[in-house]
This record gives sequence, structure tokens and C-alpha cells, in this order.
Amino acid sequence: MAVYGDMQLVWLMNDDKVHTQSQGNPLDFDITGILYANHCGNESVVDNTVFMRLNGTNQSADAIDSFHLAMWTDFDLGCHLDDYIGSLPARNSFYAYNENVIDGQGGCGGVPSFGSNVPIQTVTYLNQNLKYFTYYENGGTSPAMSGPVTSADYYKILTGKKLDGTPFTHNGTPVDFVYPGNPSNSSEWSMASEVTIPGDFRTLGTVELPTINPNDNFSIELAYITHNNVPLPAPSIIPIGNQIANIQNYYDSDELNWDVYLGGNQELTIGQPLSLTANIEGGNSNANYTYSWVKRRNNFNNQCNSSNTLQCNRYEYANGLFKNGCCSSEISNFNG
Repeated sequence: MAVYGDMQLVWLMNDDKVHTQSQGNPLDFDITGILYANHCGNESVVDNTVFMRLNGTNQSADAIDSFHLAMWTDFDLGCHLDDYIGSLPARNSFYAYNENVIDGQGGCGGVPSFGSNVPIQTVTYLNQNLKYFTYYENGGTSPAMSGPVTSADYYKILTGKKLDGTPFTHNGTPVDFVYPGNPSNSSEWSMASEVTIPGDFRTLGTVELPTINPNDNFSIELAYITHNNVPLPAPSIIPIGNQIANIQNYYDSDELNWDVYLGGNQELTIGQPLSLTANIEGGNSNANYTYSWVKRRNNFNNQCNSSNTLQCNRYEYANGLFKNGCCSSEISNFNG
């Protein structure tokens, strides 16, 4: 049983209903979504990251090929009228940053802004390769750059095209990723070097999956990272890329999650106790601990009924249940 992060939210969804936005046909996919985050204290990039895992199953009788999936992201970085966007294909990432030093400096119609403390927001695919990064404009300055309406429109923008079916280009050459240059380098292609009019951009970071046969499963895992204290305007993307690489390393090494082996599936009712024997790295490998699940109004967490606890930064976690590579102590190898 894998548990992700220090807090997680889980939801279920499917598309077996009328597609009112795209007017397309249902694919008959079931999706389990998990959002989770970690508190480490000694690793700020982890503290400022929200992870998302999407586990899907093809419940239809058809094999799905040429399957493109995009994270549609409307960054709205404080004031939504002065944002720039860019991509980091080598990191399977895309991002938004402010056009100038002060967010909402020209007024934003009452929308709260960050003022002079403007972060950069990135989105990273952790287990897939970014195939396209494109965008369109809220309101659309031209028909080709307007938002999609029909299912054919959606497929065009999912496959790196404008609404009129033409590719994005740079110096006359078709491109798969818009604005991949470092904004701090005026010789590289970015919105900062183009002195683009800032705006409310709707972005799509697209991946392509192999053929998904009936009953096949697939997984998409992402990291949403907030990067603070980055000098503006025209920020250097190099330290941003380094922080993304740190998160990728944590993900690849599975240091941020913990596992409990219960000897098979076990169903617990609210308040029912669960006893575990913990093998603790560097500690007592024969300790027994009892836990019960408690449902609360705003969260769902585990309450330790044992006096033996591990203090990790400001949070207490029961011995034998917590493993987090970014904290000072680690616990692993659970046998129940």
C-alpha cells in the first residue's frame, strides 16, 4: 500500500457522460487522481511542490492509439494580464513568470497580485516526455489563436497546432515547443526577448502515450513547483531547471513516499485499529505500534495510539509508518 506525501487528496472521475466542452465522444476511461505534498523544512523546493498522480484505465472495448494528453494550465500568476510563459523541453517542463518586476503594476481590475514578491510557477512531467508545448490567448487576438470549440479543434491544439491547423513557427521553421529559450539571454527565443505583449495565456503541455488497449492502465505524474526569490524581469531559467532536477531526483529515487505491507488487502472502518510491526532503519526492528483511522471535518489522517513517535521537523509521525528522504530520519521496510 503506497501512501504519498504528508497529506494527500484523492478523487475519482470518468468521462462516461456528455462532453459539453469538446462535443467529442466518451473514451470510457476511469481516472483516479491523487494530489499530495510534503513538509520537510530543510528542503524548500520540496515544501513548495505539489505532486499530482493520474492513474487511468481504458474501460472501453476499443484500443486507443494516437492518444495525446495535455495539462491545460491557466497560470494566472497573481494578476493575469502581465504574464509571460516558456518551456524547458529538456526537463519536460513549462512555466510562467511575470513580465516586469511588479505584478499588476498597470492595474488588474481588482484582482489580487503578488506585488514585488512574484514567484515563478513550473509544471513538470515526471514520468513522461513532453511532446508539445503551445498556447492560445484568452479572448484570442486572431481566430487561429482563439480557444477550441469542437472536438477537431481540441485535437489540433493537443497535437501542437494552432486552431487553423498551422504549426507554431520560429523564424519560419515549425516548432514543437514555443519559447524554449532562457529569458535572461536576449539571443534566445523567449517572450522576454521578443518583448511580447503580456496577457492571459492558456497553455498546453502535451504528452503522447502508446496504444492503450482495453483494460490497460496508464499513469501520468506531475510536479507543480513554486519558485520564490527569482530576480525579475527576464529571469534566468538555469536555477529553476536545477530545482526541477532536484525534484526529479527525489521522484526517481522514491524518497518522498512510504509503503506499508499489510499482507494483502485489508479494509478498515472508521475507528478500527490497525497493528503493525515496524522495521526501523537504525532503531528497534521489533517494535509494535497500533494506529486507527479518524475522519475529521477538513482532513483524513492517521492518529497514533502509541506513545512512541518520531519527531521530524515540526511534524510527528508514528514510528514504522513514516519514510521521507528529505527529513533527518528515515523509516522503511514495513512488514504487517
